[in-house]
Amino acid sequence: MTLPGTIVLRPNDFGQPDYDVIYKDPDGRELTVGRIFRNHALVGGERPWFWGVEFFQRKGRAEPQQGQVDGLEEAKAAWRKCWDSADVPINWPPSMQRDPRRRSSRETRAAGARRRIVGRR
Repeated sequence: MTLPGTIVLRPNDFGQPDYDVIYKDPDGRELTVGRIFRNHALVGGERPWFWGVEFFQRKGRAEPQQGQVDGLEEAKAAWRKCWDSADVPINWPPSMQRDPRRRSSRETRAAGARRRIVGRR
């Protein structure tokens, strides 16, 4: 199963370089599925970039599911390697699970637009 959505980094408002890793579903839902940040509190400054797959998205993915590396690009590559290690669906929280009988808001808007266009003569 290939996930239809996209993965993006979204900066946080913290003082250090800090990013949420967001899964954007085609139906408009978004979910934080990981985090990457520079850890300035690390003693010695070795391997200051932390990366991790969000706890509820780890099932079926290869170890390591978090770690520390030297740079941002390495952190993104390590995160992606773990993420791509399994072909599992997104573990949506109950409040975000979609009822297959309901249309998404995008589908509802499209259907409404079709009705308005067809209804005019």
